[in-house]
Amino acid sequence: MSQVIIYDHREERSTIPGLLALEGFSMEAKQLPVGDYILSERLIIERKTANDLIASIKDRRLWEQAERLKEAYPVVVLLIEGTPERFPVEGWKGALGSILTMGGISVLPTQDIDESCEWIARLAKREQKGPSGARGGKRKSKDSDKLAEGVISSLPGISTKGARALLEHFKTLNGVFNADAAALQEVPGIGKKRAEEMAKVFHHFWNTAPWDRPPEE
Repeated sequence: MSQVIIYDHREERSTIPGLLALEGFSMEAKQLPVGDYILSERLIIERKTANDLIASIKDRRLWEQAERLKEAYPVVVLLIEGTPERFPVEGWKGALGSILTMGGISVLPTQDIDESCEWIARLAKREQKGPSGARGGKRKSKDSDKLAEGVISSLPGISTKGARALLEHFKTLNGVFNADAAALQEVPGIGKKRAEEMAKVFHHFWNTAPWDRPPEE
């Protein structure tokens, strides 16, 4: 593999750079101004553990980082490793929902560092193939579909089948997260109670997070 994966030097505290090197990737450590893994001229990954995510929500760094990443790269993947604990689910999922509705950023949940490494390697291989390897964009589209399904199926009570149904109905993540309870009930398999719970999460402004509330007029 000729193309180099550039990673932030602080990621050396994890095992990911070493594991990627063992898979044959050329790795180069740098002090990056944004992101953690640059896979190509167009794609960057910001990796956050569950604890990192909560800390960045509390000090509002998450939104600042998102804006800087969008300005620097056309394709941004926010990789969330693990499930946050000791923090309200509505709080961290509401924050991720607000990031998704900003546009230009995909949220990729992973269970652990091994799955994070697998996803980084998978995306790096696709980037290294270039446009000719994507065969007209069809396979790339499938990867995007999987990312979107992963985001929706991470919601409590939503299976992969349910995630597909929601995406088929609303077409985009933005459409799903902006839907109200009545619209969500139109999706097969989404009952009234589930629709109301989802809409409450999607449109809730966390009480202890003033930065995530609508601006006062």
